Amino acid sequence: MGADAVTLGRRRGLSAPLLLAMVAAIAICSPSPFTPVDASVSYDRKALIIDGRRRILISGSIHYPRSTPEMWPDLIKKAKDGGLDVIQTYVFWNGHEPSPGQYYFGGNYDLVRFVKLVKQAGLYVHLRIGPYVCAEWNFGGFPIWLKYVPGISFRTNNGPFKVAMERFTAKIVSILKSERLFGSQGGPIILSQIENEYGPMEDYYGVSVARSYATWAAQMAVGLNTGVPWVMCKQDDAPDPVIIALISYDSNSSCSYPSSMLYFLSFRGANVICDSIIEVSSQINTCNGFYCDDFSPNKPYKPSIWTEAWTGWFTAFGGPVPHRPVEDLAFAVARFIQKGGSFVNYYMYHGGTNFGRTAGGPFISTSYDYDAPIDEYGMQIITCSIHLQPKFGFGLLVSFIDTMFMVSHHLVMQSVIGDKRMSSTKLEIPSSSVVHYMYSGLLRQPKWGHLRDLHKAIKMTEPALVSADPTISKLGDHEQAHVYRTKSGACAAFLSNDNPRSAARVSFNGLKYDLPAWSISILPDCKTDVFNTARVAAPTIRYRMASVGKFSWKSFSEPTNSLDDESFAKNGLVEQLSQTWDKSDYLWYTTIVDISPNEQFLSNGRNPYLAVMSAGHAMHVFINGERVGIVYGGLDSPKLTYTGNVKLWAGRNKISILSVAVGLPNVGNHFETWNAGVLGPVTLEGLNEGKRDLGSQTWTYQIGLRGEHLNLHTLNGGSSVEWDGASTRMPLTWHKAYFNAPRGNDPLALDMSAMGKGQIWINGQSIGRYWPAYKAYGSCGGCDYRGTYDEKKCQTNCGDSSQKWYHVPRSWLNPTRNLLVVFEEIGADRSGISMVRRTAQ
Repeated sequence: MGADAVTLGRRRGLSAPLLLAMVAAIAICSPSPFTPVDASVSYDRKALIIDGRRRILISGSIHYPRSTPEMWPDLIKKAKDGGLDVIQTYVFWNGHEPSPGQYYFGGNYDLVRFVKLVKQAGLYVHLRIGPYVCAEWNFGGFPIWLKYVPGISFRTNNGPFKVAMERFTAKIVSILKSERLFGSQGGPIILSQIENEYGPMEDYYGVSVARSYATWAAQMAVGLNTGVPWVMCKQDDAPDPVIIALISYDSNSSCSYPSSMLYFLSFRGANVICDSIIEVSSQINTCNGFYCDDFSPNKPYKPSIWTEAWTGWFTAFGGPVPHRPVEDLAFAVARFIQKGGSFVNYYMYHGGTNFGRTAGGPFISTSYDYDAPIDEYGMQIITCSIHLQPKFGFGLLVSFIDTMFMVSHHLVMQSVIGDKRMSSTKLEIPSSSVVHYMYSGLLRQPKWGHLRDLHKAIKMTEPALVSADPTISKLGDHEQAHVYRTKSGACAAFLSNDNPRSAARVSFNGLKYDLPAWSISILPDCKTDVFNTARVAAPTIRYRMASVGKFSWKSFSEPTNSLDDESFAKNGLVEQLSQTWDKSDYLWYTTIVDISPNEQFLSNGRNPYLAVMSAGHAMHVFINGERVGIVYGGLDSPKLTYTGNVKLWAGRNKISILSVAVGLPNVGNHFETWNAGVLGPVTLEGLNEGKRDLGSQTWTYQIGLRGEHLNLHTLNGGSSVEWDGASTRMPLTWHKAYFNAPRGNDPLALDMSAMGKGQIWINGQSIGRYWPAYKAYGSCGGCDYRGTYDEKKCQTNCGDSSQKWYHVPRSWLNPTRNLLVVFEEIGADRSGISMVRRTAQ
């Protein structure tokens, strides 16, 4: 709740024991002690209460940085059309504060613009400030500079961390307050979240320390006075009550505190000697998971909130692509609602794209599609329905409309096939007619449509759900009826069959109902079956990627045997992030190995054996400028080792290792302490002396690539080197091409299936990392919606690339002369790259 939830009193010299007694008395005597009387958003055990009305709310996650601002209005509209009431998003600290005290809220990080667009659409916002987000996002959303604050330890009772966390959280709240965007100000934000999935970490941090930190975080958040409830997801012991005190004084007061500051009091026997307004609030603990029907909040006066109903799962490079059948997802949601749940959020509703180097993991793919109801590409027109009325008395369906505009009272429709304009049709429309047009974008069907129908059915039951408690009756071995009946006569029923194998026919209220296996039927009037989770009426739409052209390339090879003026030497091996600060994925490690002419291997041909151990995530090994190997880890095991016999000559030899990061960890115990890069040992075996330790000798380091330093991915930077038109499959090669934007509105992507591993830029903006050479390993096969789902149940792409297509936002393109730059690490045939359209089959 907001900090103004309950005012206990204004007393001078109020002692701690008396305060605690008063708090305890309120907690015992009131069935819902933390509901503000005059706030526009509150709650009780049944539901969130908005402007005095209990609501069953359907929400969906759309992360603003994972799409472009041009996509936001359409994504939000599709969410509303799909029956959503709320848009949920994290707030991404490392995007907003890339350097300490230097804030950024432009481009696809324009949080205020995003929230205002949601408000304009008539939807609410659940703002998950965190500021730890996890989310398969680079470093879990933490800025890299935070790792190097002296004495810091993340997400625990640590002073430097709490100072930084509070400063950023307060900054976000202040910005949104100044725009009057919280519900208490008439804005759309009805819920906020502090921390994220902290409960599972308590055993690692120690229960006492962890709870102390969680209590501090709760107090800090409530003290920001947003006037809306706060939640803590996966936090069964979310602090309750949260006690804060607003200290104030005048010139005659003996109080030593600064005026108008908020102080969080421990109340361990100390007297409050100033005028004080003591306030009590609570944090609502919430559930994340594939299923949350067994979840109960930790206090009887809190509603059941499902902050993450996982619509699918993320994809990792080297991993299969997960899918979740909509029948099972609908079953999970209906089961949560039938057991008293009142707020469901789909994570994700639109997953989007990990543009640039924002993917975490490590090894998370650039696509964050998540098998969400709105696919990664999000927007664009597929069909347009024009209904003319009242004089015409019929509807006209026109497919594949490229351009539609009004000229006086005429509707002009221009149709396009491929890149050729085929026809133009002009219809005269009476001035009294009304034209209704519907844009149907890249929705994942039948998932989007089936969930929309589920939401309609749930909304029909809302009056009964928020006003009554269920009566549960058994209809069979696996079948139940949950019936909500109000005193005014409203009645709603959920008939469930949790048998994962067999359908059932049940009798209810004198009528027969057929329930497919693993399904729930919804009866808004306790009679009419308006929806069953396993009966999918929404159409199935399949998409294809159609090539619209290839490119004319020029290339530049990255030097592999030279260092620039910014290189530096150190004794021994260094951790990669401590040098790069994540400004680049790349760090060169170079050392010299002197070989005596007397070495026996020079004459017997038994080349020495080089072993290089790395903390992750990939590395290329070069001997005297020639690559001898590439190795990489994976999502489950980022550490790696190169071993092999290497050819050396008498005299001076250069060993160069290009260490490559593939996103920073976003989850795990104190992941800020995890390392990357070549930490050794590095040894050379098979010399006259036996084994030589190379890790302890002098190494020269270079941060990033020469092409990065020269900004070869930009229009201006590309002119600083000579580009060669000859085809090359050499490793560490930059390729560039110019192209005109394909006509039309279909979403675009780059087909990179012919390439190995690297990064892509369009007009200087980073599409992200690509890695089609990393083939998916795992178990792929059939997919049956029936039975308990997990992320490994319905997988595809085994033996194929985890991701081959890379989203190109149309808003990034100019009509002509767009610059495409590809940096290829492994070496591949650039002629295989093509631009493709995503269209319905």
